[in-house]
Amino acid sequence: MPKLSPAERRLRNALNRGVCYKSLDFDYLCQRAPHRAGIIIEGDSWVDYPRKYIVAGPSINLGHRLEQTIEYTDTANVLRIGSNGDTAVAMTEGKQYDLMRKILKKRGLQVDLLFFSAGGNDIVGKDDLNPLIKDYDSAIHQQWKDVIEMDKFTKKKAVILDAYLKMIQLYEELAPNASIVTHTYDQIEPSPKGAEFFWKLYKSESWVWPTMEFRNTPVAWRADIINFMLKEFADGITALQSHPSGEGRFFVVDTQGTLRPGNKADWLNEIHATPAGYRKLFSKIYPTIQSLVVGLPALNWKQKVRP
Repeated sequence: MPKLSPAERRLRNALNRGVCYKSLDFDYLCQRAPHRAGIIIEGDSWVDYPRKYIVAGPSINLGHRLEQTIEYTDTANVLRIGSNGDTAVAMTEGKQYDLMRKILKKRGLQVDLLFFSAGGNDIVGKDDLNPLIKDYDSAIHQQWKDVIEMDKFTKKKAVILDAYLKMIQLYEELAPNASIVTHTYDQIEPSPKGAEFFWKLYKSESWVWPTMEFRNTPVAWRADIINFMLKEFADGITALQSHPSGEGRFFVVDTQGTLRPGNKADWLNEIHATPAGYRKLFSKIYPTIQSLVVGLPALNWKQKVRP
């Protein structure tokens, strides 16, 4: 038997698993296994947060959870193109949007579901949150809402929702049989704890806390401020379910209240869940995905299916 090239081995492994990470590989899977459902995972760190040892360690995001539930079951061809640190706006413009359009123009009729996890970074990202918070002045700011730049936040939320609608309308155009599933972002407790990898040899600062330190925001107000913004965003995307382009196509799973703010069993750091936390979230999200895509396996955490 001739020796396989690295590319051939990658394609064979992707076909066996039903999971790939390149658009060309997804095209190959759709050709070789057209009986499977087509699923695309696009999003930010909640579908692409690195494992503890970057490539090793427990499942640490919703993309891992969906991938491991479906792989080796011959039920779906899964393409994962999420990116840690990405934003909803970035996903719907430039090269990223062009890539999604290219994928759908070629295989849109074989795509049954987009799992879209985006919008959190558009709010809590350091460069994004800073303009939305005023410098605290005890003489004029009597409650936490007083330090929010409400006009700027309203405009920011509208931009994020426009990005969501643009993605929905792209699927309406090129993948008319596909459903889109997304989720709300759980409420957080601002904290100075950032990311840690490789036995804490690599560390980064947190996301929300530094901005609020810079703005001298009272500690007692910080959770209320950020959770107000996340709740407003959640309400906005939920309303898109009734938009003419989203009705019957776009589904929002409300996960707010699933994780306990600041609880170490649920939260790895300020804005990312622990493996157990993502498991809780996925347990709420997957039934909606399963109801929309015929033939997907039941959720079974103990199941270890290999060829």
